[in-house]
Amino acid sequence: TAVGGALACYLTIRTLARPFIAGGALALLMIGPIFGSIATSFMTDVPAFCFQMVTVLCGTRLVRSGWSSGLFVTMCVAGVVAGSIRDYGLVLLATAIVLVWLHARPIGRERTVFLGTAFASGLAAGLMLLWRAGVPNGDPMGVPLTWILTLEHLVDGARAVSRALLTLGVLVAPVAAMAFSGRVVRAMRAAPWRTVWIVAVWLGVVALSQRQWIGNYVTPGGSYRPLIGGSTPVVLSPQVDTLVRWVGVMSLLSLLLLVGFGGSESCVRDRTRWNFVTTFRSLSPERAARYVVQVSVVVLFSVHVALTLTSNTPFFDRYLIAFVPLVVALAATSELMGGETVNAFGRVLGVALVAGLGLLGFAFVDASATIDGAKWRFGERLEAAGFEARTIDAGFEWFNFHQQGVARQEPGPDRNWWTSFYAQTPVCVTVVAGGPAEVGARYVLDAVIGPSDC
Repeated sequence: TAVGGALACYLTIRTLARPFIAGGALALLMIGPIFGSIATSFMTDVPAFCFQMVTVLCGTRLVRSGWSSGLFVTMCVAGVVAGSIRDYGLVLLATAIVLVWLHARPIGRERTVFLGTAFASGLAAGLMLLWRAGVPNGDPMGVPLTWILTLEHLVDGARAVSRALLTLGVLVAPVAAMAFSGRVVRAMRAAPWRTVWIVAVWLGVVALSQRQWIGNYVTPGGSYRPLIGGSTPVVLSPQVDTLVRWVGVMSLLSLLLLVGFGGSESCVRDRTRWNFVTTFRSLSPERAARYVVQVSVVVLFSVHVALTLTSNTPFFDRYLIAFVPLVVALAATSELMGGETVNAFGRVLGVALVAGLGLLGFAFVDASATIDGAKWRFGERLEAAGFEARTIDAGFEWFNFHQQGVARQEPGPDRNWWTSFYAQTPVCVTVVAGGPAEVGARYVLDAVIGPSDC
């Protein structure tokens, strides 16, 4: 699914950009600190990403090349599959269906296929959600969705969203940095009051984020910190961590400037035509395809924001993998950027940040793979020493992989949280990590008997 998702993502971007930009946007995702680790992990974000990209790809092709019953059915099937993996895949499907209906305007037999397939997709998604609601522990982490409408939670949610934006800034920094040397600078001089408002929003986001990571994969302690008892390794030194976060801060400013001064591209903000439906239908196939990508990004991020602000749904940095290549492509192909508007300094800075992002990604993926491999081999050694595999806590992956039956989270004392999914299983030996909290320090694994009395 990682390869399929990458291919679908590339083909999606190719509907609105040259091969160089499409390949570059995909490359920034690949070399970053998240995709390399999550693509080989137990997480389902990459399979969801694959089918999300297929959904958006089909939507852009239907708008750009005209109606195709087979393509529309493929889009709906991919969207339902994406939603069965991660619920927000259904958001992209609903968005694509609406935009295809508005622009392609199927008639006759085509309309019958459209309505029938759309209805079947909605029915399938609804039945899937109903079925899952009845599955024991079917909710993520065993915690049902809860609406939390308090000021304190609203502030916490806003802080999480601002930290997600800061992390996104790091992941797209190479292309965002180039915007400072393009038409954006001239636009800032031409509209100083708009610049003031954009900078004010940026300062608010930075202050709210406290220049901290949203966390999960990109943290000073590595990806998933790394789901083992004991001390946490240090992948980024405090100095490098601070530098990278400042890169994200400045990159975020560039992205906000692109959005603030690039609004003329959007038919929603075209002051000469206020009717969204009429305007969207009047767009050329090329611009309409670009708009499908724009709306998909905005709607999907808005849903993440709304759920983070109003419910117990967390926002993790791994959710950003669907945004990185699309945001890069939209930024690189905006009216405010282009090869002739980026000077030599911008190009050099962009290349330097690509190299820096690659080094950052290598450090995270290498540390994750090294520690994960060591944990698993340690578990095998303990099993060879006579411990039953299911009673060995050699980290999240080992313990839960060797269990049987229905997972049901029941937190207990003196146990790592991931063992609480099978609280009835005794933990006879626990693998713990130790070592000084500094970059390059030797990270040592050891075994501790217990906490269960076996």
